[in-house]
Amino acid sequence: MRGLIIKDFLNLKRQVIPMLMFLIVYFFISLLTMDSSFFAGVIIIFGSMLPISALSYDDKAGFAKYALTLPVSRNTLVISKYVMSLILLLSASILAFINNLLIGKMDILENMAAVTLIMAVGCVIVSISLPSIFKFGVEKGRFIMIGIIMLGGFFGTFACLSISGGNIAMLYDDNGFGFTLNDSFFSGSQLYISVLVLSILIFLLSMSISIAIYRKKDF
Repeated sequence: MRGLIIKDFLNLKRQVIPMLMFLIVYFFISLLTMDSSFFAGVIIIFGSMLPISALSYDDKAGFAKYALTLPVSRNTLVISKYVMSLILLLSASILAFINNLLIGKMDILENMAAVTLIMAVGCVIVSISLPSIFKFGVEKGRFIMIGIIMLGGFFGTFACLSISGGNIAMLYDDNGFGFTLNDSFFSGSQLYISVLVLSILIFLLSMSISIAIYRKKDF
């Protein structure tokens, strides 16, 4: 599995320079506006999209057919993509944490809570995108992923509004944008723990679905 992960990162190295240029630009925008959430959001989007790029390179090179001739199981091929995604998301979360310390005015606990939410969002994006791509291919999978995320965001917001009695407010302060909920919905720690646990469960469920899809896939 380690070899598969290294192969994916080597494929992604051609995107390092363009990605660094974008990140530098967004960092300075975040620095000028003193909005740490802006840069953190961009980082997590990059971390969530790079696994799709790795799959795209594999698809163009016909790597899947070649990989099946090697002593590597289909389960390992799928799991390696999820491990790579987790490494990218953890790296993105660390960068977001450092960014929040440098630009934002959060204390350590608030920073950890914000990064936890960012990590959870990235896990959900990856959890939606990978099964779609394994099932329908990179091009169709991207459109399906975008559609699912848009619908999920709409219904998720509606569900939160319903559960909290409509008492969710979007605020802007020195730390950027954020959601606040009344105490009757969840306390801060309960909310972050619940979101983290839910995202992990979704991630594991997604991996199981992808494995089941890939086992039956013909090449």
